[in-house]
Amino acid sequence: MAGMDGIQLLKEVRAMHNDVPFILLTGKGREDVAIEALNNGADFYLQKGADLKSQFAELANMIRATVEQRRAELKAHKTSEMLGAVVRSSPTPLVTVDTQGKVIMWNLAAQRVFGWTEEEAIGRIPPLVPPELEGQFRGLVARILSGERLDGVELKRIRKDGTMRDVLAYYVRILDKDGKPAGAMASLVDVTDHKRMEEELRRINRLYGLLSKTNATIVMAKDRNNLLEQVCKVAVEHGGFSSAWVCLFGTDGELIPIASEGADLDKLQDIRRRMVKAGALEAPTLKAAKEGATVISTDIYSDHSAEPWRDMFKEIGVRSLGAMPIRQGGKVVGSLTIGSSEPYFFTKQERDLLDEIASDVSFALDGIRSEKARRRAQSTLKRESEFTRAVLDVAGAIIVVLDTEGRIVRFNREGETVTGWTADEVHGKCVWDVFTPESQRAEVKNVFARLLAEGAPNEHVNPWVTKDGTERIVDWSNTVMKDSAGDVRYVIATGIDVTERNKAQEELKKTTEEALTAKNRAQTYLDFMTHDIMNIITPLTSYSELILHGDGQPGSTETYAKRMIEQTNRLARFVTHVRKLARSETAAKVGLEAADLRSLIGLLETDIRDRYRGKDITVAYSLPEGPILVQGKGYVGDVLNEILENAVKHSRSREVMIDVTIRPISVEKGGRFWHIDIADHGPGIPDEQKKLLLAESFTEETSMVRGVATSFAFMSMIVEHLGGGVRIANRVEGDHTKGVKIVLKLPVAPEQMQ
Repeated sequence: MAGMDGIQLLKEVRAMHNDVPFILLTGKGREDVAIEALNNGADFYLQKGADLKSQFAELANMIRATVEQRRAELKAHKTSEMLGAVVRSSPTPLVTVDTQGKVIMWNLAAQRVFGWTEEEAIGRIPPLVPPELEGQFRGLVARILSGERLDGVELKRIRKDGTMRDVLAYYVRILDKDGKPAGAMASLVDVTDHKRMEEELRRINRLYGLLSKTNATIVMAKDRNNLLEQVCKVAVEHGGFSSAWVCLFGTDGELIPIASEGADLDKLQDIRRRMVKAGALEAPTLKAAKEGATVISTDIYSDHSAEPWRDMFKEIGVRSLGAMPIRQGGKVVGSLTIGSSEPYFFTKQERDLLDEIASDVSFALDGIRSEKARRRAQSTLKRESEFTRAVLDVAGAIIVVLDTEGRIVRFNREGETVTGWTADEVHGKCVWDVFTPESQRAEVKNVFARLLAEGAPNEHVNPWVTKDGTERIVDWSNTVMKDSAGDVRYVIATGIDVTERNKAQEELKKTTEEALTAKNRAQTYLDFMTHDIMNIITPLTSYSELILHGDGQPGSTETYAKRMIEQTNRLARFVTHVRKLARSETAAKVGLEAADLRSLIGLLETDIRDRYRGKDITVAYSLPEGPILVQGKGYVGDVLNEILENAVKHSRSREVMIDVTIRPISVEKGGRFWHIDIADHGPGIPDEQKKLLLAESFTEETSMVRGVATSFAFMSMIVEHLGGGVRIANRVEGDHTKGVKIVLKLPVAPEQMQ
């Protein structure tokens, strides 16, 4: 431009359009000109030269490089703006701190939830961290910067107004352009209301359980003392109260403790005497009986009227309590007092519930001696149903009431909201047909059947399909309602959407099932040991007494001594069985040593021949070519030795014939298996006794086959733990007198699969 050099033009361009690429082409080659050009924002500096072709080629490269750089910078700028907009508009509080733990980003959601503005939060430790938890916060930042992943950390955080909130924090480490830790970002989910809802749900379930159990107790009560004792017990065990007691007026007009739970009757009687002596007649227990009205003390520590009797109730651990009058024939005859170790435990619902319980107890006392009062108790159950219906509709969780066929009887408002189905649409339909995915129906039906059979509350997690086809994972707490005969009438299922906890619940279920299996196994060992050891010890005792006292017969002492040795050897064999089974139960199914059946059976045959030299033993083999490898060398050897020894030991003839057949590998559900048939030509076993030989628990029937049942049962459990199976058949089909065939199915060793 006229009157302007390149440096001046550069300054003008940068003043108007700071992002325009600028290449300065000049004939001046001084270093100070180049430095000034670059300092004023030139992208490149090029000195004019004589070789125009190479100079223009260099200029073209500079132009391309400048354009690509500007495009990259523009793209990065747009990406940064977009990410910034996402962070600012996120509905979830997002807070970013530097390596010192000081806030460098605080989005609008964080301001909305916790109250501090961005200006108030930037440059300091996040104000939402309570001062007493600042050390914990710094520790979390250090862990994140070190590369540790922290998801779903449950923390206490504070709002600007001073209220505490429960949050789940999800952290991510932030790196700079060189890949070094530059800070950490936290996504904070406020779960305070969710936890409050869970607590409210537990409280509702507690109230319902208390009312239901109390009314069931009233219906079943046979006399006054039993009724009052059970009411107190139910209040403590199912109502969450620390203690409960009933006082009735005696003939002298004094209140006497009649029944209690959580507080000793003698202690209560001592407290009553001290109250009367101190003139503390305004204590709730006495006042409710005197005035015929419910008396509540929400916190005896802060209740000024509790001063005369406060220390007495402290002795039994009571912090808040309620006392209700009990009537009989319309006249006050005493009071029911229920105490809690927590202050402010008695909400309006608790008060209403306690009044209803006291009223129900009064009705029951009137009706102990008449059927008319029993019908009155049935009316109470109807009121319970109305109370339950009201609770169902205000609960912040899905509540479904089912009959014993699984049909929906009641479906509350929360269920309608979550699933999109109305109560009228699902009424009378089986719950699994409407809500359960087909792949889960069998499992849900099993849970339902178990609940009916056991009659005890249980918990279960499974998906529910909503009306629009989406799935929600629901955590269920299930209980039953029984009629007066003790039979299940309804199932009440209460559910909370806990999709994120599904995996943990499944693991819990697996652990529980394994524990039950271990318990059953332990009972099996106890059954076998108790029965068989007693069968062995009894003859030992008898032979010992005969040797001690003598029977006068020549040689009898030697005979009895030999029999004692036989019984001792039998006991040793039994202990060996138990030890083998215990080892197999505790051994892992993987990593077991492989065994070649061809050589193993040969060694066992040699050993059997040495031990039974008085028998003429013939073993006929039918084996496939190549190695025959199974896993569990020591355990398989024990099982095969037991089978061969039984064949020889129980043969009635001197000549013993044994057939050993191993069939080719078969592929079945669960893996690949060898099938081994070991058949003897002995007397056989009647068909009705075969099914007893593999029993896993002792019965009177198994005693008929004596120690053989124990031997076969131990073998069966060892083989099943290895992943195989045992079956007993006739050597000749249809004729049990021609000998026994033991069929083993053993897993192929991993070495043979390679």
